[in-house]
Amino acid sequence: MSPVERALRRGRRNRRLALSFVLLVGGVLLATRFLLAVPDDHSDVVEDFKYGSIGADVDTGVPYWIWRVMPALCSAQLDARGDGSSRWYEAFGFITEPGRDRPIGFSKRRRLGIELVGLNCAVCHTATVRRAPEDPPQLVLGMPANQLDLLAYFEFLFDCADDPAFTTANVLAHVDAVTDLGPVERQIYKIAVPRVREGLLARGGRLEPLRAERFRSGKGRVDTFNPYKALVLNFPETELAVPGAVDFPSIWNQRVRADMQLHWDGNNRSLFERNISAAIGAGVTPHSIDMPRIERIAAWLQDFPPPRHPSLADGASAGVAEGRQLYARHCEACHGSPEHNWQGERVGTVEPLADIGTDPGRLLSYTVDFVANQWMIGADRPWRFHHFRRTDGYANMPLDGLWARAPYLHNGSVPSLRDLLARPPAGSESDLRARAEEQRRAGDAAIEAGVREARARGERPLLFFRGDDVLDPANVGFVVDRAGEGARRHALYDTTTEGRHNGGHLYGTSLSDVEKEQLLAYLKTL
Repeated sequence: MSPVERALRRGRRNRRLALSFVLLVGGVLLATRFLLAVPDDHSDVVEDFKYGSIGADVDTGVPYWIWRVMPALCSAQLDARGDGSSRWYEAFGFITEPGRDRPIGFSKRRRLGIELVGLNCAVCHTATVRRAPEDPPQLVLGMPANQLDLLAYFEFLFDCADDPAFTTANVLAHVDAVTDLGPVERQIYKIAVPRVREGLLARGGRLEPLRAERFRSGKGRVDTFNPYKALVLNFPETELAVPGAVDFPSIWNQRVRADMQLHWDGNNRSLFERNISAAIGAGVTPHSIDMPRIERIAAWLQDFPPPRHPSLADGASAGVAEGRQLYARHCEACHGSPEHNWQGERVGTVEPLADIGTDPGRLLSYTVDFVANQWMIGADRPWRFHHFRRTDGYANMPLDGLWARAPYLHNGSVPSLRDLLARPPAGSESDLRARAEEQRRAGDAAIEAGVREARARGERPLLFFRGDDVLDPANVGFVVDRAGEGARRHALYDTTTEGRHNGGHLYGTSLSDVEKEQLLAYLKTL
């Protein structure tokens, strides 16, 4: 063989080796992308907050196209669980922006060749506001999701999975009506449908005790730790004894909260651990937690400012200066002020239940056994919990963006700030229950009138409706004296039932009517 022929042969061999290497690397990359969970990322942190992944779409995510067609597949279940205002997930209070394929708070992640959806932080911390019923809703990020009925959403998923219509053939027929699956993706979905059904039924079975009426959280509230007990810690049903539903909190301005006692009962002083615990509550597992993306959102929220009350654009109300002085005397020691960066001796500390006198349900639901088991979550991970403790009351929190956090108290039992400055309803527990039942039997009009009559008497309403996003600027809250709007039905809140009592926090109730007006004018500016 001549030198030229040997050189040509070596060249062909090297090209074959190079091609084989390229194909091998390409195959590895394709296989890795197929097998690993690849999130749908966004360059804008605001979009990441609204639609980015925190890891809840990995182990507990639902294949996108199954989730996408479930409202049409199980329309009867949607009617039973939703509020009748929508044929889509807005029926549960989720917010969908124009042109989006999923509501705010739902992330996407590609795994095993298909897209999965899961929840993120924004699902519980985004809402809308209207100045009047005819106005378009304005999106407010970081605000408590006061129109969201999260339990009803999960019940819909569980009930849909249990519906005879939830078969592979029916699901794929509905998917075919809205998209064209490729041959590989179709085969994956054929495998996925029965597995999704099995997984949803298993989770629904473990949460079945919490579907009892006494545990229903309603709109704008969530029972944080009882589902945690059932799904994460596998506690027996006997441990799910006390309803502990609370309002969704606001999450803006986190930097000032560093080292404060966090959560409604002040059970942790670590923002980092609070964030991990919330992520697990949203469906993240120790295996799936996406720490870099959680930390990106956490860093953004450090200095994310609270919103201004929309009516302030019309100019400051009379009495703000006088209200600031009243606030300094009656509120600032516990809640701080923007002038002092929300810091103070008692800000972020726990007020004993014996002193504050509010409903004990949330505090009692956080048991010693729960704390001990919570410490074991992620025991082999660098982020394992070290700071959770049981306390004896509820935390004094900064009041930034206060107007957008209605209703008030940890369980959302007081509709407005004016109502918080009023006295609780007078009467024994049995008398109050009888009055509430009488209003219920009389119907919506009687309940609506009952709200107005209670306010005229200077009392906190016994029954009211939650879930409206129309502002009530006079009382500093949202409208609570109408049962619904069009097809949308608001949620009835009964303060005589377990975990929903509206007593306690009597600070400011002895102020004169003029002083209350001045204090309200100032509180609206926070």
